[in-house]
Amino acid sequence: AFETAKETDADLETALKAFFEKTTTGGSYNLFPQRNVLLVRDTLSNIREVEKIVATFSKPPKQVLIEAKFLTVSEEEAAEFLDEDTDDEDAEAIRDELLMDKAMDLLVRLAEIESV
Repeated sequence: AFETAKETDADLETALKAFFEKTTTGGSYNLFPQRNVLLVRDTLSNIREVEKIVATFSKPPKQVLIEAKFLTVSEEEAAEFLDEDTDDEDAEAIRDELLMDKAMDLLVRLAEIESV
């Protein structure tokens, strides 16, 4: 369950409201989530506290790196690679499957080499 930006903005606004309700300095804030702007008028010590509150909500979203590699092989190259004729349809399907298996093995080996 990932939090959306709107949920985070609402949580930040709730935290800011709670903070400013407790202070007696007469400070104020304006939050503009569309512009990613927060204006605060208060004492220096309260502004520092607001900075800490904002920092707790300013976490970058979790990301995943996906890497894909493509291998293009012609029928002739596949036939050479597997050292078989390409006349029969069933044989061609089997060669395609074998070629895919060999290509995947090669990619796994390349990935292992690159990660070292």
